[in-house]
Amino acid sequence: SEEETERLVEQLKATQAAIEDTKNFIGARQKDVQGNADHVATIKALNKRMQDASATVSKHRKVASVFEAKYAAKRALAEANQKIVDMEEQLKKAEDAAAPIVADGCERFLVAESALTLAQAWREHMLAKELTHEALFAEVAGGASDGIPKDAFVEHLAWLPEALGREECAFSEARRAAIFAHADADGDGKVSLEEFKALFLQRFVCVKEVSVTEGLQVAKSKTVAKIESGETLETFHGVQTEEATGMKRIECTIASSGKAGFVTLESNSGTTFLEKISPFSIFCKELTATVGACSKEMHKSYRFFQQKLGELGNMGKDPAVAAAKSDIAKLKPKAGKAQGALQKLKDQIEDGKKEFPAKARKERNAHIEARERREGEGREPPPG
Repeated sequence: SEEETERLVEQLKATQAAIEDTKNFIGARQKDVQGNADHVATIKALNKRMQDASATVSKHRKVASVFEAKYAAKRALAEANQKIVDMEEQLKKAEDAAAPIVADGCERFLVAESALTLAQAWREHMLAKELTHEALFAEVAGGASDGIPKDAFVEHLAWLPEALGREECAFSEARRAAIFAHADADGDGKVSLEEFKALFLQRFVCVKEVSVTEGLQVAKSKTVAKIESGETLETFHGVQTEEATGMKRIECTIASSGKAGFVTLESNSGTTFLEKISPFSIFCKELTATVGACSKEMHKSYRFFQQKLGELGNMGKDPAVAAAKSDIAKLKPKAGKAQGALQKLKDQIEDGKKEFPAKARKERNAHIEARERREGEGREPPPG
């Protein structure tokens, strides 16, 4: 039966492996027993037993070779079919991971850009009115104590451009709803205080060593810490200008140590110290890792076909082997198709990455284009 054939083949492999291990062990001990006649005789006797065992196994292997070839052919075909399944699963995993760029056109990240624009407008409003996040939250919530409901959030955004004089916040009705969904991270239908404050969170990465000072004015402040390239910083604050130098600085917290202070974004000479970490850049980094891992696994599966066809070609003319080789050869194009689909996906991802900056700029400048169209047509701006 097939089960008995499998047990026979596996037992032969295990026996042969045990013989090889024992031969190696005896060979190593031969050096240790030099000069001891009794031990030398023992090793010699053991060698004789191993030779007899090898000869016996060889006789059985000749009988089992026919069954072994059939077993190997059947197993190779089963592995080949599984490799196709594995490759399709890895391709699906890569496609799912890339969907926000390839299938959705980066819409989720464009909404995030709108949320950043909104946060900046609110941030400047808070600074001018000396409001805390909690006070602004209560204002937007309209008295609701357990979170900002969707209707209140969307309504607040509708009148915001006129109330604050911020035409860049003149979002469409659909975009206002999308920003709410972006803010409502847990999807419970309202924006909690924690979710509201998260809209203001900005992350930066240090790209050149720079000092962190206690206050905004560099010359009058003590140094809290020095951060090196690669360090991550977080802040809920906005950029401020140091009057003495005109440098743009921001109050941040060093993620690794928790130390807080002011950091220069860019020197007057143009040296950049911090770069903003966007949701899109974080996603792209994770996507690269995911697709890279999928690609590696798929490449290993694809190589299996060439390797296995070569092995079966060296196993003689057994009909079972020939049939398995033929079937595996027919499966190989499927593996190649999966590889081709992955490469196409990679190209689409790269195209999406290249197109996103232009899409983001268009998103940020949409209010300017709308104003210019209105002015050209002699129309008044919409009420909000």
